[in-house]
Order: sequence, then C-alpha cells, then structure tokens
Amino acid sequence: MLVRPAHAALLAACITCNATSTPQEPPAQPAELVSATASPPPTPPSDASPTTPSDHLDPERASRYRDNLTTGLRQQQAHDYPAAIDAFTAALADIPDDPRALAGRGHAHLQLGDTTAAARDLGLAITHASQILLAAQIHLDLARLAELRRDREAARKQHALAALYAPSATASTLCLADIRSGADAQPPDEPTTWLAIWTTHFEPSKANLKDPTRPADDPAARDRVCHYESLALDACAGPRPWVLRIPGRADPEAGIYTDQYMLVDHDGTGRLASRHLVDIDTTGTCEDRYDLAIVARDPLVVRTTHTNNALGEVCDDPGDPDCHIACIHERSDTRFTVHARDDLRLLLSVASPDRPDRNPLIDLKISPDSVTITGSHCDRTIHLFDN
Repeated sequence: MLVRPAHAALLAACITCNATSTPQEPPAQPAELVSATASPPPTPPSDASPTTPSDHLDPERASRYRDNLTTGLRQQQAHDYPAAIDAFTAALADIPDDPRALAGRGHAHLQLGDTTAAARDLGLAITHASQILLAAQIHLDLARLAELRRDREAARKQHALAALYAPSATASTLCLADIRSGADAQPPDEPTTWLAIWTTHFEPSKANLKDPTRPADDPAARDRVCHYESLALDACAGPRPWVLRIPGRADPEAGIYTDQYMLVDHDGTGRLASRHLVDIDTTGTCEDRYDLAIVARDPLVVRTTHTNNALGEVCDDPGDPDCHIACIHERSDTRFTVHARDDLRLLLSVASPDRPDRNPLIDLKISPDSVTITGSHCDRTIHLFDN
C-alpha cells in the first residue's frame, strides 16, 4: 500500500502546533435565547487563561510521551509501520485516548491492511480530535478505509469532512448534517418524579454534595436535585423547562460516572417530564467543553455546542518541575434537538460539525409545526407532526 504524503505532513503539523484559542466554560444554568433562529454561542475573551486544573503532567511522563509520539511519526515517515504502532502505543500508555497517537497508530494499521484495528483507532481519534488539521487527516484516513470496504457513500462523506477542515479546490455538495426524526430514536424510560431522578442518577453515583441519604419525599428530592450545581442557588426556580446538569450514566467496570445535561419540566397532567440531552465527557486529560441554550420555545429547541478539548503540546522544557500542557480546542460541533412542548418528547435531531471558525454549518428557522434547515447543501423544511 502506498503512503499518502498529506497524512504525514498533517500529523507532523499537529504534533508541533500550539494552542491558539481559549476555553469556553458552560454556564451552570444556560441562559434562554428568545429568538427562533439559532445563533452561535458567545466567544470567550481573548485574554482568558488557558490554564485548568488538568494541565499539569509529571515531567518524566510528559517527556516519555513526547519522545514516543515523535518516534512514532519518524517511523511512520520511514514506512516502518510496526515500529510506528509500537511507539504510538507507548505514547497512549501515558496519555490514553490521545487523538494524535490514535490517529498515527490508526494510519499505520491502515497501511498494513488491518482495517479492523484502523477503524477502532481512527474512530476514537476523530471523537477526541480537537485540532483542525488533525481532524482533516483522520477524515482522509477514514475515507480510505471506506474505499477499502467499498462503501462509496461513506467515502464521499469522509472526503467532504476532510475538505471542511482543509479546504480543497473541489467543493463538496454533500449535506454534512445528521438529520433524524424523533421517531428514529429509541427513547429511554425517563424519570417522571424528582424522587425517581434522585434514585436513577444521584443515588448510584453518590454525587450529592449536601446529604447522601435518600430523600424522604418528592419535595425533598427536588431540593437535592435542583441544588446539585450550587447549594446556594435553585436551578429549578427560573422559567420552565429547566436544563439541569446532574450525575449521569456509570461505567461499573471502570468505576466512572459521567455527568449529563437533562431537560426537565412539568407536563400537561402535572407529572414531571425529563429528557436526556447529552453526556459530559470528563475523563480525558483535557475536559471537553459544552454550551447549552434554549433557542426557541414553540416548539422547544435546545442547542448544544460541543467543543473537543485535547492535548496539543507538552512541556517546552520537560525538566521543568511544574510541567504544563497546552489543551487545544479548535474544533466543535453543534446539535439541535426539537421537543414537543407538552411532554418534551424528541421530534427532531439535527447535528453537524462546525466550520473551522466555529460557526455552525447550518441554521434553523422554527415555526409551531415545522423546522426549516438552511446552509451547507442541507436546505429543506421538515413538518414535525406529519406522522
């Protein structure tokens, strides 16, 4: 199999680039936007500090990680793919889920014809990739993988995504948004009382900061749930519905509990209605960023902007006892969920990557019974209550 020079060049650029933007923290209770047209989330000030509690590494670990990443790239450029795989694997032992090491190892597997291992590594890499050039390189490899599997549509989409992050002379005419009817989703059984929310999410994770004992009744459970983010503030006191950050799903084998955002309201019968919106990834070296806002209310539309935040550079001086890392967050995606106002059931989901400038590829215009999508060859009007 032939090496594509663009892959190595893009990966090399990603290994040496530095952070150029600043983190965006999600609000505890997202502010409501009154307009029916979705707008991009606010850009953080340019002087915001990029330092977070997770931006320190043991100097020895950081030096070893850097050396293995550089060795992997050098072996890849020399076409010694088994050695490259070994080096990238060693880098991942120090920084698990690092997108650059995953991308390099996935590319090496692809060159050796191991499509199963390549798919696994490249799929994880694109999930965590926060750098524009790195994302372009991964999508090129995913396009090649789809070609090997004779999946022309998947290959075309991966080439179009690569072109989004590394524009080429050939413009894409594909709609890059994932547009799904709520009927296509398998809605989980969501809690319908405050006590059920406590039992389902808080009790298993032992996450309550105020009192770990079981609430005596539904009002007591509401008090615990609505004060999870801040003991001094009631997150359920503002306009309904409420977007709440609460303890989420658990991975019992790993002992990890992943927080989530949920939409909570009272339905027309007075019962509680709740809908899961997004899981919050807090397990990486650099935590991802989430911004949620209600952008329309008839029907209800929630916009979620997810910004990948991953390792970009480690320790200019590995011997420095206060060893810093740079967390990169150049790439984001936006998802709109449209919900029925009476019971919060999902009617429509529209998700797409953002442009390199982090503006959404598409726009939504909302009416009481339809959604009009415009932009990026995705133009269409969807009637919400046809079925």
